[in-house]
Amino acid sequence: MNIYVRELKSHRKSLIIWCIGVFLMVVSGMQKYAGLSSSGQSLNDLFQDMPKSLQVVMGVGELDMNKVSGYYGMLFIYLLLMATIHAAMLGATIISKEERDKTSEFLFVKPVSRTKIIIAKLLAAFTNILIFNLVTWGSSIVIVGKYADGESVNGDIAITMMGMFILQLLFMA
Repeated sequence: MNIYVRELKSHRKSLIIWCIGVFLMVVSGMQKYAGLSSSGQSLNDLFQDMPKSLQVVMGVGELDMNKVSGYYGMLFIYLLLMATIHAAMLGATIISKEERDKTSEFLFVKPVSRTKIIIAKLLAAFTNILIFNLVTWGSSIVIVGKYADGESVNGDIAITMMGMFILQLLFMA
């Protein structure tokens, strides 16, 4: 339990920075949606005039950009990119940092089995990913709900967050 708490404390600052970043990403993305939707021009027409390759890169495809759920679907690709980078960095450093900091010998001579050490570290990484996912989910529901104009987006956001959580676990592993 001591190792678990220590790992959570050591990753606290980076988790806060990542959570602020994802929150600001959702806020700025939805403010762009508000600006584009109030301009009077159809977002679908705007994106259809782009070349197909640029549409694919931006993730537009078949999404209805005039609805908040379609715009959030495009924004979600970038949120997913942030989440997977966070998970990959966390997974890469959670165990290897002991070798990097030359503290592995100190840790392994403690009266705790190596299995318990690895499990505690992986549980701390899982907790970090869960917190990151919950912050993303909560900020998405609140901010996208503000622009929804009666459109039900909570179910769509929940499904995308479950997919994001699975991808985070894969990248962490």
